[in-house]
Amino acid sequence: MSLHPATLLAAWFVLACMLPSLDGQGLALAWAAALPLLALSTVRIPFLRLLMRTRVLLLALILIYGFATPGLPLFGYGSEFTPTWDGLALGSMQAGRLGLMLLALSGLLALLGRQGMLEGIYGLLLPLRALGVPIERFAVRLWLTLALVDRGGERSLSLSGIGDALAADPPAGLAEVSFELPRPTWRDVVFALLLIVVVGMGAW
Repeated sequence: MSLHPATLLAAWFVLACMLPSLDGQGLALAWAAALPLLALSTVRIPFLRLLMRTRVLLLALILIYGFATPGLPLFGYGSEFTPTWDGLALGSMQAGRLGLMLLALSGLLALLGRQGMLEGIYGLLLPLRALGVPIERFAVRLWLTLALVDRGGERSLSLSGIGDALAADPPAGLAEVSFELPRPTWRDVVFALLLIVVVGMGAW
C-alpha cells in the first residue's frame, strides 16, 4: 500500500466534512467520479448491504425534507398535507450525500480491510496519547467489536433477534490483539498537505 491507513482514513473524514457544502452539480460530479468503484465486487457488495441497512434512513430523509420544506406542492395547491418538489429535491440531495459517504466507506474497507481500518484509527488517535488517553484500550475494544460483528452473523431487529444475540456465546479466539503500525512516508506528507489545501479552499 502506498499510503498510510491513517492518511486514507483522514481523507475519508475530509470527504465526509465537505459533502454538505456540495451543490447539486458538485454532488453529481462526485458521484460520476465514484461510480467506477461499483465495478469492483469487493466494493459493490458491501455498499449494497450498507444501502439495505440504511434504506429506512434514506427514505426518512427524503420524506422529512419533502414535508418540512416550503415550496411547490407535489399534488397541487388543493391539498394541504403534501410534500413539496423543493423539499423532495433537498431530501434527495441529502440522501445522495449519505450514499456517497457509504460508497467511499465501502471502498476504504475494501482497500484497508478490518486490520487496516484499526491501524488507521490507531494512527489518527496516536497524538492523544500525550494527553493521557488510553488509545491502546480503545483500539482493542474496537477490534473486538469488529470481530464480533464479522462472526456474529445477521440478526433481525426484533424481540426474538435481540434475545438470540444476547443469549449467544461470545466467539472464541479473541484473547489477543496485535498489529504492526506502518511508518508514514513522504507520500503521506504530500497527501496530508494536499488535504490541508483542499480544506482551506473549501473553508475560504
